[in-house]
Amino acid sequence: MAKIVKLEHPDNVTLIGGASQFWTDRPKLLLDADWSELLLPQVAGRTLVVGWTPTVTLEALAGAADELHVLVRGIVDASAIGEALPSAKVWCGDPRSLLDHAEVFDTVLCLADASRVLPLESESRSWREVADDVLALGRPDAAVVMWVENDLGIHRLISPHNPRTERSDNAWNVMATFDESRPVSLEQCRDAFAGSAVHVTWPSAQPTVLADPGSVDEATHAAFAQRACVAPLLGPDPVYILATAARAGRLADHASGWLVTRGLRAPLEAPLYLAEKGGVVALDTRLPDDARSAFVVFAELSAAQDMAGVRKFIADWSATFAGPSAPGTASLGLNVARRNDGGDWEFSPLAAARTGGDDRWEALGELVGLIRGRNWRHLWPAGYSDARILNHLGIMAGLHTVSPARAAQLITPAPDAADPFSKLDVQSLVAAIDRNNETIRSLRSQLSLAQLDLERLRNSSGTFRTPRRVLRIAKRAVKKAVGSGN
Repeated sequence: MAKIVKLEHPDNVTLIGGASQFWTDRPKLLLDADWSELLLPQVAGRTLVVGWTPTVTLEALAGAADELHVLVRGIVDASAIGEALPSAKVWCGDPRSLLDHAEVFDTVLCLADASRVLPLESESRSWREVADDVLALGRPDAAVVMWVENDLGIHRLISPHNPRTERSDNAWNVMATFDESRPVSLEQCRDAFAGSAVHVTWPSAQPTVLADPGSVDEATHAAFAQRACVAPLLGPDPVYILATAARAGRLADHASGWLVTRGLRAPLEAPLYLAEKGGVVALDTRLPDDARSAFVVFAELSAAQDMAGVRKFIADWSATFAGPSAPGTASLGLNVARRNDGGDWEFSPLAAARTGGDDRWEALGELVGLIRGRNWRHLWPAGYSDARILNHLGIMAGLHTVSPARAAQLITPAPDAADPFSKLDVQSLVAAIDRNNETIRSLRSQLSLAQLDLERLRNSSGTFRTPRRVLRIAKRAVKKAVGSGN
């Protein structure tokens, strides 16, 4: 006999056709970036937000709109939003059914792709049909903001999972797996939304960078895109693909998605916007055409086994960011580098804010974490632990060495522990295996050196003192080797 479960939800939540009882989009769409500062100038009158959106963003929008309405497809999400925002009207169900219950809106904001809007209980429709259903919820002169995912984006090329074919509940959607109505290029997106402005976003469905491909200069665009995609330390390395795409003039083809806007009350005039913890920053700077992300420059020098080049690069970087007169944060990801006519490296910051004091050690720790986490080819022997590599870079930078405990605090760990083994695919497994092989080679090299030291000690020491000294040194060597694994 079937068990009847009573549906309970706040009074400001209304279930309409297509509401999914136990479905939630929050695990997939929980955003770290808050774009409310950019969205607030567009809000006026009756405002509708379609799809899961962070609570902090909804709270900001509720304070600016005459009426805030939210449409989601899962009852779990609708109840959570209804409890967090008692003043908002929350709808749960199919966007096509909403017009039977409410008038069209003055502002429509859809920060989730259309594939995450259609409820599981509704009949199957194409991506284009669902997008049209969302657009139909606004007045003819309504301000509209809609995000469209790019299936050829860098987040797809290096993703641990294929969301179109993954065999899990979270990856399932009502639409066809290969939907030909979905735009798959910037040009197709512009054609699909004729008369609308289209910006590109990075790095994934949780964008932190928004750029106008028609006005942002290539060097600035590439540097911020590479920073956004490389820094999370998750999955296979995107550096080579992004650097090659930038040189080919095809960087925008691999953006994570496109932000479609029409009828905006405050046009997005800056070439690039960056979502940070303190809010949204509009950037209108132009970098030299030959400037490249300092991350990418270091990765190429290291891969080429150019020790002299790395020494020169780190020394020039350290001289630039030493002392209170440094132009900005020392993180290589937030700087671009170029060679001047004299062969010296010049650095231009992408963000002027300092973290407080000299942050060169923090920047080097971030770099070592990237070397391990992204499995970059590097020029240090296998016997070098991460702490030793960090101190070697510190010596190149003219800094005093740090203790192993301090090094462990500075180095960002690889995120393997955060991604369960059962969810890794072949590409991610290969990356994890490569990192483990590197660690094993390092341990084997350190133990071989310890064995040579023991043999030398046996041949040079007295008969009675040798066993005790050998045992003490062996224990210390093994403990050090095991402790250096990352």
